[in-house]
Amino acid sequence: MSEITVENKLQLVQQIKSQYQRNRYDLKRREQILYGRSSEHSYDSEAYDSSMDMDDPEKNMPDAEKTAILSSRIRLVVAILLFAVVITCDHRNQTIFGYHTDTIFTAISQDMGSKLEHWIAVNANTIDSPVR
Repeated sequence: MSEITVENKLQLVQQIKSQYQRNRYDLKRREQILYGRSSEHSYDSEAYDSSMDMDDPEKNMPDAEKTAILSSRIRLVVAILLFAVVITCDHRNQTIFGYHTDTIFTAISQDMGSKLEHWIAVNANTIDSPVR
């Protein structure tokens, strides 16, 4: 193998960053044309350099993605807590708000596929399409 100098490595990294910046710019322009979205970031070198921070990828995420990640974490914690409560109540033969755990397990394991298909068939024409 031939030896690659530090200058060549730096030049390659700069080319990759430049291509990445160009691709992001092209993608944002296409989104603007197709969807009428406006760009949140200007594509100057400072914004680009700060977006390339790989130490903390969540730092440069858009707010919508941060909210989605946070809400999924909260839902996961709530689901784990509910699971622990149901298992604990089942082990101790206790009720949860008046419902015995056998009733809860039956409701969870019940097949709702046919009822869901019926509901979709009945309500398919009544659902409005989203307004843009």
